Amino acid sequence: MYFGIKHYQALEQKQLQLARSEALANDAQLRALRYQLQPHFLFNTLNTVSTLVLDDRKQDARKMISRLAELLRNTIEAPEELFLIGQYLAIEQVRFGDRLRVTFDHAQEATEVNVPRLLLQPLVENAIRHGIAPRPEGGEILISSSVDHDTLTVRVLNDCPDPASLDATGNRRMGIGIANTKSRLENLYGKNQHLEIARQPGKFEVTISVPVHHPDGAP
Repeated sequence: MYFGIKHYQALEQKQLQLARSEALANDAQLRALRYQLQPHFLFNTLNTVSTLVLDDRKQDARKMISRLAELLRNTIEAPEELFLIGQYLAIEQVRFGDRLRVTFDHAQEATEVNVPRLLLQPLVENAIRHGIAPRPEGGEILISSSVDHDTLTVRVLNDCPDPASLDATGNRRMGIGIANTKSRLENLYGKNQHLEIARQPGKFEVTISVPVHHPDGAP
């Protein structure tokens, strides 16, 4: 009995250590994915500022730098991803002007739920890069969110020039953005999440569904 108890305790300790190791590995991977996005986003924004300067749009460049500084400050201070997305799009509207039209449709209960940092930003960035930018007339991005029972659903819908040029998973055109988002969702929520890509003529849509996490317990 004594050796049986000791064996059980040793086994339990090993399982606890394994669980801790897995948790640390997941946390490290999540951090790596997030840090991978940040330089990518900064590079694109600074490249846009450089383009504005070359086009002699210095006032727009100053405005974009100011909004970028505000966004980076709020990335540290503010926990709301939906709020940060609004600031990011304000930066892009300096670049595109009337060519970029943005609509938000957030249910009140959805605004009280935390979304992991920089989860939506690569999706919105791809919507602009592959959907809005190639269209001479520009286009619209609709970002909506809702809560149904214990599930938060966020949708990014944008105009695009040729949905048929995207493959079934969006990997060819979306690259790091969709792959990173998928990886983060799997690490954060396991099987309790869903990412769906849908196409229709002139439209491209990404829908994410995740368990509800309120501000005091968000990942």
